[in-house]
Amino acid sequence: MDLPHTWFSTAAIGEDGALYVGSNTVNGSVGRLIAVDPGGTVRWMRQDLDEIISAPAIAPDGTIYVAGRNSLYAIDPQGEILWAYETGDDVFDYSSPAVASDGAIYVGGDDSRLYAINPDGSLRWTFRAGGHIQSSPSIGRDGTIYVGANDGELYAVGPDGTERWSVRVNCGGPWGCLPIQSSPSIGADGTIYIGAEGVVAVDPGGTIRWSYKLPRSGNVLSTPALGADGSVYVTSGRSIYALDAQGRLSWDFRTDGLIFGSPAIGVDGAIIAASFPNSSANSWEGTVHAIIETSSTNGGYAGAPWPTARGNRSNTGRAGG
Repeated sequence: MDLPHTWFSTAAIGEDGALYVGSNTVNGSVGRLIAVDPGGTVRWMRQDLDEIISAPAIAPDGTIYVAGRNSLYAIDPQGEILWAYETGDDVFDYSSPAVASDGAIYVGGDDSRLYAINPDGSLRWTFRAGGHIQSSPSIGRDGTIYVGANDGELYAVGPDGTERWSVRVNCGGPWGCLPIQSSPSIGADGTIYIGAEGVVAVDPGGTIRWSYKLPRSGNVLSTPALGADGSVYVTSGRSIYALDAQGRLSWDFRTDGLIFGSPAIGVDGAIIAASFPNSSANSWEGTVHAIIETSSTNGGYAGAPWPTARGNRSNTGRAGG
């Protein structure tokens, strides 16, 4: 099925197998949310939204949350808009919403704020970071929200909107602090992993546990995928990398094209990523790579509260799966 201009938005999968993905027109003037049946036919399409670059999230009741440039939308499974939280400015960009266990929706803004929206569409609180937030928030078992910002800091924010800690994870190079566009993953023991100028592991108290600068790589934009054995998988440039739980390189696989998205772990343990021949938007015919590890078994995503970019295999972007 050809769904135009969906290249930035990761599809989320509903309980009935429907796919929900964001789209926009070439000039970005109109955003779309598209629902696709498991058989591949379009169930419905909303074409009256702001430009959508980020991925949708799905609440346990089936409500879909998606961020347009000016608004966060709540849309029911039939495609009807329940409410829209409007900022009045181009605030929401690449940050995708995340849904907490109590129904709160978190999303980052280009105004350097992390927004918490109630399930009825009212504002609960905002938290100001030191730079634009293009990273998508992740949620730990205790409700702590983790998000990166363009000041090179990783922030831990409590469910009440107060800062628990922040740590510089992307400020060690000759260019000063670089933006963080990677989103955090959270391991079974609470360790937070994020892409920076390499991969950084931070313990739940905010201390850097280890960092590893990837060969042939600059600023890492992808979100690490975590195996149950502690393995960490990340993509950058033209390569897929595997690190062990201590931050040592296990292997790397070089592709012929550029990799823009984050890696995934298949049900058989395969490491999956897509590469494209160049960065031109006019050439999006790519290659999907599936790598089977022969000397180790990563165990898939079992045991971690947020082991991948959108929290789980269905990419629902919500706490608790």
